[in-house]
Order: sequence, then C-alpha cells, then structure tokens
Amino acid sequence: MGRIGFRHIAAPLAVWRDGEVDLAMLQPFLSGVDGWALAMTSLNDLYGRGGDPSQSGGDFAPEAQLLGMTIAELHGALAEAFGTWPADPQGWARAMAGQLTRISHPDLDKARALEVFQKLEQVPDPGPSIRVHGDLHLAQAMRTEWGWHVLDFEGEPARPKEERRLPTSPLKDVAGILRSLHYAAWSAMQRSEDKSLELAEAWEQRNRQAFLNGYREVAQSSGGILPIGQDSFDRVLKAFELDRGIYEVGYELANRPSWVEVPLAAISTLY
Repeated sequence: MGRIGFRHIAAPLAVWRDGEVDLAMLQPFLSGVDGWALAMTSLNDLYGRGGDPSQSGGDFAPEAQLLGMTIAELHGALAEAFGTWPADPQGWARAMAGQLTRISHPDLDKARALEVFQKLEQVPDPGPSIRVHGDLHLAQAMRTEWGWHVLDFEGEPARPKEERRLPTSPLKDVAGILRSLHYAAWSAMQRSEDKSLELAEAWEQRNRQAFLNGYREVAQSSGGILPIGQDSFDRVLKAFELDRGIYEVGYELANRPSWVEVPLAAISTLY
C-alpha cells in the first residue's frame, strides 16, 4: 500500500517469514488517539453542555468528514493494489442470509431482513468488488498529527478466514463506521445523567452525514468504486448496515448480552 502512495497505515518495516507463512512483522509506533476515544470526548462535551452538536466545543463532524475521505483513499488504494472484481450482489445477499440463519433473537425479524437482502440482489449497478478492511470501526482508526491512520486488517473475527478475504463492496467498510457512530452515541447516552435520546440521535446523524460527505467526495473523484446512482448506493449500504447489525447481535449475545439492545435498536430502522 505504501508503494502506491497510501500513507495512512503503519507500513511494515520488517517481516519474519517461514516459507509462504508470515510469522511476525515490525511496524512503526503510532502516537495519537483512536477514533472511539475522540468520539467519546465529543459526546461527553455534548452531554455536559447540551444543545446543538454543531455548537459543541468537541464537535466531531470535521474529524468524521476527514475520516470519510481517508477511508475513500484507502479503498482507492486497495483497488489499485489488488485489483477489482465484478460485483456479486447475489453472492453478497446469500452470505448475508447465511449469517442470518446462524443468529436468533426474538426481536430480530428475519423475514423483513431477508426482504432487504433480496432487494440487494436486484440492484442494477452495485459497483465493483474490491479487497476491503472487513472490520472497520472507530477504534480501528487512529488520529495522529499527520491525519487518520487505519489499523488491524484481520477482518471480523467471528467470520471464517476464507470469507474475510473475499472481495466485496467497499460499502461494507462504510457500514462498519456508521454502525460504530451509533454505538458511540448509545454508549455516551447510557453513561449520562439525563440519558437524552434526542442528543444521541442528533450527534449520530450529524457525524454520519459528515462521514458520508467526506467519503463520497473522494470516492467519486477517484471513480469506479461506488454503486452508480443514489438509489443503488442507498440499497447496497442499507443491506451492509443491516448485515453488520445482525453480526453485532450475534457478537453481543456471545460476549456482552446486556449490549444486544444496541444493534437491535439500529436494525429496527433498517428493515
């Protein structure tokens, strides 16, 4: 990635290999703050002051927009480094439906989720498949004095390794950041004294839009990695957001059952 000009990763300085197997690597130390901590600082300031998130002293929107631009640059670099493949909305939808069969909760409406995945299969211009980060969220991005850097490209740990390496829509990563913004807003709301849902939703929507604005500005200028047309973009993104939310339901049930309401609340708006 560094060889093609993408500088927003900690590029390996040395690799220890045994034949074709990488055993370890050495990377430079990055000094900064991760995106989750930066978002929580913004939310804590907002809940301390109240009012409009844009007027908060810790407004996160400029950083969210810059992060969106960085992720679009990442996807352009991944497409250049590894190539692109034809979109496979039918295959994406099958994988999403397969995950759905493995996760159960009484508040998870599987029939309505399948309708969203079926609509994905019918998207006429879904954009190409590329290699993606695969498990992108705010804690996987670090803000340094040189801008945002992206960390940890191992993919979602609960998915099989073969599935993590498959090329897919870059909107899978976009959905990961959007879901992380929702998690941050919910977490801050739960810790606050007034537990204002209105403040949480206002913060999430402002930063969601800022991230998408930054992402689309750069991705459209680089060309060729986005679905063609607003309707196609929205349908592909909704399917990947819903898929990520369902993954999160399974993760929370297995690791933090008290948090399962977070993805379930988001899923209810995505059907």
